[in-house]
Amino acid sequence: MNRFFLLLCLFSAFCFGQYSVGGVDPNDPQYRMEERRNCFREQLKSAQKIADSTKDQEAQMICGFLRDQAVIVAPILSNGAVNFIIGDSAKSDNYIFVIFVFREDLSLSEHFARMMTNIYVGSSFNPDTRILVVKTWLDISETWSSILFLHECWHAYEYVFTPYNWSDKREYCLHERTTHEFENRLLSKIGGSLYDSIMQNEIKRLEFVIDSAGLDWRESFISSVPVPALDQVFGKCKSKQEENLRYTHFWIHKYFILYERRCVNKKDENLTKELFLYANYKNRNILR
Repeated sequence: MNRFFLLLCLFSAFCFGQYSVGGVDPNDPQYRMEERRNCFREQLKSAQKIADSTKDQEAQMICGFLRDQAVIVAPILSNGAVNFIIGDSAKSDNYIFVIFVFREDLSLSEHFARMMTNIYVGSSFNPDTRILVVKTWLDISETWSSILFLHECWHAYEYVFTPYNWSDKREYCLHERTTHEFENRLLSKIGGSLYDSIMQNEIKRLEFVIDSAGLDWRESFISSVPVPALDQVFGKCKSKQEENLRYTHFWIHKYFILYERRCVNKKDENLTKELFLYANYKNRNILR
């Protein structure tokens, strides 16, 4: 599919357009395409470690999907805007674009810098453009970098093979639920009995707070709190940012288990998880 070689794609969700530019060599050293390919190889290798150590079939499937379908791209300033130049041809219609963003890329434009520093930690996937963004300057451990990467790659896989209207809040939260369930399973397999023990203790604490105060367990969201014991599972955090994301993802996992215990059936459980995500994402201005 050679037409992708000179295609320059932008994040349409952020008010960009789509352009084609001729006469550009994607392997010109100024675009650092080979460095970006190497970053992808290393990230995929780390993700594969998790897939192998957990023996998780869906994680293996995601790694295979990336190996076969990822098309590496690089940012380029064109006509006063940051576009994306394609470094490799797609092997099929099931492709996704992957861009590893270097800190130096932020100097291309103020708008691009704002966009890259405002999107969520580590990785993010935009269904409109099929672009998976990975920021390279974050101080996060290999394990958690790979967990976040696999989380976003699951979104990409779902969207490529079962397209959905991601601007529909109901659909968005449904797929966030399935993605967090995938991630939660990986966390449990990575952490083993120690992670499970920490989780059970924290759920007991959560249930005590909810029940003793007579709160509605479906609608009461007790704020995330530090769980230092997680260092015994994943090692010490490399940064405050990693600490915050660990606790947040552990907090979501904890509530998911609470709902799995208390909901009357699978349909009720799924809906309760989705409403939980909707309420919290709306509170964080992820959903409007």
